[in-house]
Amino acid sequence: MNIKALLKTLTLEEKAGQLTQLPPFFFHPDALKEVAGPIQRLQLSEDDIFVAGSVLGVGSPEEMMTIQSKYLEKSRHKIPLMFMADIIHGYKTIFPIPLALAGSFSPDNFYQMARASAIEATSSGIHVTFAPMADLTKDPRWGRVMESCGEDPYLAYQYAFAATKGYQGASLKNVTSLAATAKHFAAYGAALAGRDYAQAHVSLHDFYQQYDAGYRGAIDAGAKLTMTAFNVFEGIPATINKSLIKGVLRKRLGFKGVVISDYDSIIESVVHRVSKDDQDAVRQALLASVDIEMASGAYIKHIPTLVRTGLIDEGVLDKAVFRVLKLKRDLGLFKNPFKGANINKEKSVPLSTRQKTIAKRLADESIVLLKNDQNILPLSNQKVALLGKMSQTGALLGPWSWHGRRDITASVQSRFPRSKLIASSSIEDVDKWDKATLNEVKSSEVIVVVSGEDEHESGEARSKAHPILDGQTVTFIRQLQQFNIPIVLVLTAGRPLVLTSIINQVNSIVYAYFLGTETAASIVDTLFGINNPSAKLTMSFPRHVGQIPLSYNYLNTGRPFANQKPSYTSHYIDESNKPLFPFGHGLSYSHFSYTDMQDVSTSEQLAVQVTVTNDSDRAGFAITPLYMQALLAPVALPNRQLVAINKTWLVAQEKRIVTIKLDWQWLSYIDENYRRTRLKGKIALTLSLDDEGPTLTKELS
Repeated sequence: MNIKALLKTLTLEEKAGQLTQLPPFFFHPDALKEVAGPIQRLQLSEDDIFVAGSVLGVGSPEEMMTIQSKYLEKSRHKIPLMFMADIIHGYKTIFPIPLALAGSFSPDNFYQMARASAIEATSSGIHVTFAPMADLTKDPRWGRVMESCGEDPYLAYQYAFAATKGYQGASLKNVTSLAATAKHFAAYGAALAGRDYAQAHVSLHDFYQQYDAGYRGAIDAGAKLTMTAFNVFEGIPATINKSLIKGVLRKRLGFKGVVISDYDSIIESVVHRVSKDDQDAVRQALLASVDIEMASGAYIKHIPTLVRTGLIDEGVLDKAVFRVLKLKRDLGLFKNPFKGANINKEKSVPLSTRQKTIAKRLADESIVLLKNDQNILPLSNQKVALLGKMSQTGALLGPWSWHGRRDITASVQSRFPRSKLIASSSIEDVDKWDKATLNEVKSSEVIVVVSGEDEHESGEARSKAHPILDGQTVTFIRQLQQFNIPIVLVLTAGRPLVLTSIINQVNSIVYAYFLGTETAASIVDTLFGINNPSAKLTMSFPRHVGQIPLSYNYLNTGRPFANQKPSYTSHYIDESNKPLFPFGHGLSYSHFSYTDMQDVSTSEQLAVQVTVTNDSDRAGFAITPLYMQALLAPVALPNRQLVAINKTWLVAQEKRIVTIKLDWQWLSYIDENYRRTRLKGKIALTLSLDDEGPTLTKELS
């Protein structure tokens, strides 16, 4: 396909159409009767609709093929539509939310999740996914932390890189390949006070030092699209921010692909009072090199007028259209407009044994054991009372699982061994139990409470001023203490919750997040030791909401707290500085020790070795993080920064020497001119955040 030749044949209206994305209902017979919101205000005609370039979301291969066929019948140039959707953590087989999967400390797990998701989603005729979300976030009040990898730049880079490779596969032309979209550019995860759509609260230096890592990872892996953010960045809405998109994204980060706005975000710059009207917003976005406008239809209405009146040079428009047409060519849509759509495959592959096996393995590696006093877990032959509001529901998939089947998703109760279950109730109020339930619970040997957030409590537009365990569950836990029976608390959630109110009221805490299709199976297998938990936290859990935002990789202060009294140092007078559970926390049923850390670097490769020993009689994953502290640098750097990880399976009593390789990009800093520069001088490398365990000092030259 000669794109340049095709481009010369397009009218202004057809060019504007290629930059317009519409929901699928526009292409149905009664479409114009269903239109609402900004699109209705713009009064799109049938001519407008049938020059559009892409579609937002389809529900099935049949729908995709119907829309594509109808479109091509009416299209003068037969340029196929691209179909895009939010495939965040699965299509019909749902995998752990990214925040949970990040805790597996395995980039390959993100690759496997993305590859399996792409295989399913492409069978429905979807060509582009709005993932990975590469935003770094340190604030659990923000509902969309569930889509992120947490607070660490190294992990953000590695996971975005791996997910992009997984979605896009070996070649974008393959029928199982989805074009990946890095989002949300830029710094959406730093939303002020954790409130969705609010301004980004981050300095430019911090952005380059930490927050751009995920975007760099996706771009380095070849992501074909980048999505702009809703927030204001450096005083200008990100979607119309020319210096951000052209200067930072395209020039500094080297992104060559398609930039797409988020939903309605271009015309929202009018609400920001930075654009005079919709037409002015379109002008600013196009000049910033935003190639596709999602949903509002303003591009198709205003671009032709802007060009004809000389407010936009047609060359600017042509560059955007060229990038969109090139993406369609790269996807192979000119040769096969119905690429991927396969009715039989869409019925047989999703939720197949193979897909569910992947989902179960990823769930097992993502579940976190936060507390296990007196080694109550794993359970064995105890009589168990299974309680709590989340114990009998299949609504365990998490947000962004729009094709997930909650009606066939197993509940924890349904997967629990019948021989071990002596009592069950989803009512979180002892006073409302009947006498039989009360007596059964009293006769149990262990109480397991499955509670936490409902699915609708996290995700987009689900910010919380108080990300705490709800009061009903707290009261319920305290009611249960009257029975003097060990309590195991299993929590579902899409974010870190403040657990201070119950931390001393329960013996064990299993943090399940939302683990997808196999959530219940993974919870039960973990409780009974069939799965040995290994995941670690990638967001710090605060003791109190007042500590938020909180992260392990903070900058030191000139007056660090050191328990002095009186103390004119950086501390709270009414709370500890420390989190309840720090980044990297996560227990196992195995016990691992780390000794003999050595520098084994060569002239070509920086590396350390450490001896890892499984001191227990149970096989498990040993996760070895390597943290760096620059002892002297020209700019202030974090007190600790993750620079490498190793994950190794060790059988009982096994000892192994593991080699951890380092990449120079993580031994660097952003200087006063915003240039990335290699560190020189002494650095300390350690395996923990609290100075326990082996440490070595290394000279960088």
